Amino acid sequence: MNWKKQHLKNSRLYLILDKDVCGPKKLQHVLSAALAGGVDIVQLRDKTSTTKEMIALARPLAAVARAAKRLFIINDRIDVAEAVGADGLHLGQDDAPAAIARKFLGSDALIGISCHSPKDVRESLKMPVDYLGFGPVFPTLTKPGMRPRGLKLLHQAISLTSRPVFAIGGIDLGRLRDIRTTGSDRVAVCREICLSPHITRAAERLKQTLTNTHV
Repeated sequence: MNWKKQHLKNSRLYLILDKDVCGPKKLQHVLSAALAGGVDIVQLRDKTSTTKEMIALARPLAAVARAAKRLFIINDRIDVAEAVGADGLHLGQDDAPAAIARKFLGSDALIGISCHSPKDVRESLKMPVDYLGFGPVFPTLTKPGMRPRGLKLLHQAISLTSRPVFAIGGIDLGRLRDIRTTGSDRVAVCREICLSPHITRAAERLKQTLTNTHV
């Protein structure tokens, strides 16, 4: 097992570093503070930049994550992931097929896919992916038009696959206890960390709750 897959196996806290949420000038600050708080994986999500702009934005962020020995993932863009030497790529249901991403990025890259239903999870079993994001579990401003899937479907999703499943969507510290009742101890968050006035502490509290066996 390469180091990326081993790190993924041990990961609990996944940060979605969204340029539109954080603001481009704050991204390196948010990333450094979040890594100091225990974030395991960082995904750069940028839906508005050109390819050239996104590569310029991603390169220094990838270097920060690499120095901290954490995983750095690019959302959606195979070309950007390849250009900056990212550790992997995260795909949505309407993005390029996972098999195409695997062909371009190779066997060592991590590939994740967003799933929104048990059917999506079942279909992912046939794909060359390493992990899943499942949600939105709760209502979320990041995906305002999507119906929340809820805890019951999250539990079902986890039961259908042996791959790591990160719960996503409207997750904050107060909802982690509910998430843990489903058997999940992996979450992906955006606003809870990116918009916190105390980024490192926010990440620390999330990580502590996820790894606390007595919750």
